[in-house]
Amino acid sequence: MNDFFDLDAPLFRFLTRVADMVILSLLWLIGSLPLFTLGISSTALYYAVNKSLIEDRGTVSEEFFRACRRSFRQATLSFLALAVPESILLANCFMTHYLKGQQAATDNLWIIFTVLSTCGLAWMIYNAAYAARFDDPVKKTVLQSGAMALLHFDKSLLLLVVLAAFGLLTAFCPPLILLAPAGYALFARWVLEKKVFYQYLPDIDDGIDKENKDCSHQD
Repeated sequence: MNDFFDLDAPLFRFLTRVADMVILSLLWLIGSLPLFTLGISSTALYYAVNKSLIEDRGTVSEEFFRACRRSFRQATLSFLALAVPESILLANCFMTHYLKGQQAATDNLWIIFTVLSTCGLAWMIYNAAYAARFDDPVKKTVLQSGAMALLHFDKSLLLLVVLAAFGLLTAFCPPLILLAPAGYALFARWVLEKKVFYQYLPDIDDGIDKENKDCSHQD
């Protein structure tokens, strides 16, 4: 019976992880409210998931704000560089789809804009993870993350499909919003760290270790 109340017992460790995921999801939601901070909020979420949930380093809030301080310029400016054209593509997508419903002569332009905006979304996912993983100039962050998203198209498609699934589940069960952001970040971490990033830095360990690499942030 005493083992049941042991803080190292599997049940308590599981509950602690769930609580950490809720905290991280709330931090991401609050941090994304101004919209222009969505990039740094997503980068901090990815970083904190790796450092705290995977590597058991510090608390989730400490690692989240650590990433915010370190990567604010890189993540925010690279996100905005992608968010502007993505917003234009989405606006054109909705407009052409609406005009198609009104039997206007837009042919299948809405399909083209839908595909392009979907590719842009994948690019933004890679960009947030790249900013958490590497300390590079804004231009290089945007270009490198885009190249990775294109070269690893199958992984990009997988990330988009799972993101859509998370979105649908949250729409049907709104309370899942307290777990979905951190849950998706965990999935993205598994895909990108093990299937993509390791190909470019074959000597890295399983987690994110920006401090110990030449491309890393300095304490």
